[in-house]
Amino acid sequence: MKEKLVEIKDKVVELAKKAWEWMKANRLVTAVVAFAVVSLILILVAMLALQEFVVSVCVLIIIEAAMAALLHQAEIWKHGILLGLQIVAGIIIKRIPLVIICVIAYVAATFALQLMANKEEVSPEA
Repeated sequence: MKEKLVEIKDKVVELAKKAWEWMKANRLVTAVVAFAVVSLILILVAMLALQEFVVSVCVLIIIEAAMAALLHQAEIWKHGILLGLQIVAGIIIKRIPLVIICVIAYVAATFALQLMANKEEVSPEA
C-alpha cells in the first residue's frame, strides 16, 4: 500500500513538473487562458448573483482590460489611484459589488499582461 502511494505521488509530481514546463514555454497562452477563465467566472457571478445584464458586464470587463493594457507598465501607485477611484465611484452610485467585479477584472488583466511581458525565469519553488 505504501509503495502504491509513493508511486502515485511520483506520477503526480512528474505531471506537475511537465505542466509547469509547458506553462513556462507557453506563457502567452497561459496568461490569456487564465484571464479568460477569470472573466468568465466574473460574468457568471455578476449575472447570477447580482442580476446584472450580461452585455453590460462584458462591456465593463472589456473596458477594464483596455485600461489595464494602457496602464500595465505604469507605477504601482497609479494602479492604486485608479482602483481607489473606481471604488469611490461604486460607493457613490451604490453599486459596490459590481465595482468589486470590475476591480478584480482589472487586477486579473494587469497580472496577465505582466505575465506575458515578464521574460524572467520563474521557478515553482519561488
